[in-house]
Amino acid sequence: MNQVGDSVRLASEALQPMGLALAASAAPTVPGASEADLALQVTFEGKSAQYACWVKSATTPQAVLDAVLNAKFRGQGASPLILVPYLFEDSVPILAASGVSGIDLCGNAYLRSSKFLFWRTGQPRRFKAPAGKVNPFRGDKSIFALSFLLQSEFDSLTALQQFASQKLLQLPKGELQLGTASKTVQALEEQLIVQRRKGSLKLMDRGKLLAQLKNNYQSPVSRTLVGKIPLEATSAWQRVAGTPGLRVAATGRSSATYYGVLSPTERLSIYVDDLALAQSVLDFKETSAFANCELLETKKNFPYFDLVREGAVAWSSVVQTWLELSNGNAREQDAATGLESRLGATVQ
Repeated sequence: MNQVGDSVRLASEALQPMGLALAASAAPTVPGASEADLALQVTFEGKSAQYACWVKSATTPQAVLDAVLNAKFRGQGASPLILVPYLFEDSVPILAASGVSGIDLCGNAYLRSSKFLFWRTGQPRRFKAPAGKVNPFRGDKSIFALSFLLQSEFDSLTALQQFASQKLLQLPKGELQLGTASKTVQALEEQLIVQRRKGSLKLMDRGKLLAQLKNNYQSPVSRTLVGKIPLEATSAWQRVAGTPGLRVAATGRSSATYYGVLSPTERLSIYVDDLALAQSVLDFKETSAFANCELLETKKNFPYFDLVREGAVAWSSVVQTWLELSNGNAREQDAATGLESRLGATVQ
């Protein structure tokens, strides 16, 4: 079976439990629908509606918007409908505003006609996203997304890359390349979060960006050591801050104290990019008895992005702190809500 036929079959199987029946035929049998991929009859509760259907392989909001704009057929006995692999909830307003219906392969649908209105979203994705796509909300690629939270507009990709690099502590050579910035911005465009116009870049949906960063967050830690050091916190920070070749930052959980949303922790908890060097500098002894220090090793760059300096201490940014707390235990999640007023948007 071809791709169009396979898509219709999978959509039909997914929607049947909701009482929807699909019947496909060649597009020319529907008046005026010769430019569509096929004609689709949808029956619900004994009532049938005719649609001119376009089958698309992409699922992002931008892809849905493009599909809607390209669905040229309107009326004449059939309504426009797009069939995509997955219909995200934030794509439904695009469909509704354009008078276009949409269904996917996973049991989600927005169907409007003179006979009935059917709307169901939130069904989980049944198929993996295509390989090779950049996730702009996770890992070091998220640094470019984070940059838009600090500055909403950039004159060019180069300006974005330079801004992100300047906000990083001791950036390793060769990191944050322009090509990566380009792919990341393209992915943000597809999500309708960033708009590119005549080379300039502008953040369009701050709340959605924050929500995506939260939902995609993964801990950067590769190894954790708990132990004891013969130093007070101030002296410890002075030592690590003055050590060449060592990147350090207070974890988000520790930084929550600086932002006033959690009480101080008993242990000094810091990110380091060289565990052995940090142990040597701090005279660290690994032990669980009376431990007063926690070293978390990470080679990732994003924990060291937009640090807040207070003397020798390098606190995590408010966004990094919020992300860690939002993905922590119940108490930490409650504390995360106390930071949302600083983020500049409501987070769903």
